[in-house]
Amino acid sequence: MQMGHVALRRWWRWRVYILPALLVVALTLPSLPGGDYRVDTGRYAATALHAYQEGTFWTLERAGALNFAKPPLVFWIHGLLLIVTGPALWAVRLPVMLAAVGAVCVTVDATRRVAGTRAGLLSGIVLATTIEFFRHTRQMSLDIWQTLFLMIAAWCVLVGWKWDRIGLVVLSGVGIGLALMTKPFHVAIAIPIFAGWLMWMQRPRLAMGMVGATGVALAVAGPWHLSMWIQHGDAFVDQYILHQSLERAIGQAEFEWFPWWWYARPLLQNYWPWLIAFAGAVVMWIRGRCNERDRAAIRMGLLWVGVWLVVMSAFADKRARYIILLYPFMAMVCGVWLARVMPAKMARTGRVRMDLAIVIATIVGIALPIAGVRLHRAPDGDEDGLVAFLQEKQGEEVWGMKLDTGRGGVVYLKTKIWPIHPKEGGPTPGAGALLIYDTRLGAPASDGGEIMYRDEVYVVVRGENGAHR
Repeated sequence: MQMGHVALRRWWRWRVYILPALLVVALTLPSLPGGDYRVDTGRYAATALHAYQEGTFWTLERAGALNFAKPPLVFWIHGLLLIVTGPALWAVRLPVMLAAVGAVCVTVDATRRVAGTRAGLLSGIVLATTIEFFRHTRQMSLDIWQTLFLMIAAWCVLVGWKWDRIGLVVLSGVGIGLALMTKPFHVAIAIPIFAGWLMWMQRPRLAMGMVGATGVALAVAGPWHLSMWIQHGDAFVDQYILHQSLERAIGQAEFEWFPWWWYARPLLQNYWPWLIAFAGAVVMWIRGRCNERDRAAIRMGLLWVGVWLVVMSAFADKRARYIILLYPFMAMVCGVWLARVMPAKMARTGRVRMDLAIVIATIVGIALPIAGVRLHRAPDGDEDGLVAFLQEKQGEEVWGMKLDTGRGGVVYLKTKIWPIHPKEGGPTPGAGALLIYDTRLGAPASDGGEIMYRDEVYVVVRGENGAHR
């Protein structure tokens, strides 16, 4: 009997973290197997595996070409699992699911320490059930990893404020540095945001700690960036800074331009019903009906969301996944409001029901993939025939003439052959090279050479000297 009481007490102590984490598992686990390598997943997963198979950890080069598009941290993490399990799609998604669980738990703890246990639990539930958050676990999402690292930094700042510990504020630089090792420089905007929030909370001494945090972030992320610049000079600057950052910002090259108000659409369309709670918290804060701890959490959320929306709205290139880093802070704001408007009696009577519902949902989430239920749509194209053909051509020169780089990554995962993608002004296929065409993107010219393989989607041509179009 006593052991039962001890177990029950431990459950009530840890349920604030366990329940939101179980919700993430329930909502993401059924999507772990099946489907296809969508968005950038094929290219990213192949890059991660290639780093371990070919030892290209630092530059992440592929198909003989240097790759300066992204820092390597997340590729190291995913590649470590893929080299053990092999290139299974579930193994590509599993680390992202765990990163989402981590982001939820850090959000819960940060909110709990500032605004109380109920607010922490409810913020975790809000984040775990945010569609635009958990649906990206179906991909190899750098944005979810970036969100996890930035939430670790936010935890240090929030708890440092509560405990008046400048050392914790300085330690936030670790999370910022890890985020800088995930995606390029824009994540450094977190530094002035945290400093501004600390000044808003009338803690100028702690705000100065962000100077130290900047140094820590540079110590974490600086070695890779500096070494790449020293080794590759202008090539690294052109690709990493000009192409990946500046051209995205102004909409040049292949990056499409979107109007400044574009992010209003995913927020207004997909953040229900939590948009009501977010608006309620803003009204509660404006009317001054919150204590200092609630006010601290709401101010952090509003400042983070406001600054990031302005910055990202100014960028020409926009994607719904880019605002994933807003959702933990919005969940924090929602959790505070829900904790204050939910009657305490109702909260007590509903605890057992909510716990049971989440546990049952998790059991169902685990059972669905075991039962063979698949929630993904069919793959975009079947590479099995192409893969079987290429496996017999190991050692030959292979080019993806009309082949998306993501599908080229899938070919590598299945054959260890990474088709070379032609670039303007770059090398061209040699005589006798195998040229892959995805007919949805373009068919080979009639005089392009001998057709070696054909199916409903792909055509492979034995190129002739100079006949590559």
